Amino acid sequence: MSIGMTYDQYWNGDVVLTKYYRKAFDMQNERRNQEMWTQGAYFYAALCSVAPILHAFSKATKPQPYLDQPFPLTANKAEDRKEAEAKKHFEKQLDLFVGKAMSINKQKRGDS
Repeated sequence: MSIGMTYDQYWNGDVVLTKYYRKAFDMQNERRNQEMWTQGAYFYAALCSVAPILHAFSKATKPQPYLDQPFPLTANKAEDRKEAEAKKHFEKQLDLFVGKAMSINKQKRGDS
């Protein structure tokens, strides 16, 4: 009865139902465990972000910024995030390169 089956389903229902209810119960427990672990990871990240201001004699008195995005929970999400960060880094480097090239061209032409 603790796995979600009613008394009538257990005693009068199909025998296979018990197996499926047990499997569903285990899956719910696993999902709940994952949720609690993720909550602990977020709490840990938040605590680590604030840790610099908790040291009495520390020179770094500003907290670090909190996460700007949630943790990826699947491999696909992690890969997508990695690709997005690489693209963002590439665009930033490209902007720096173009700016530097424009300033060098400007100096070569003699424009001030």
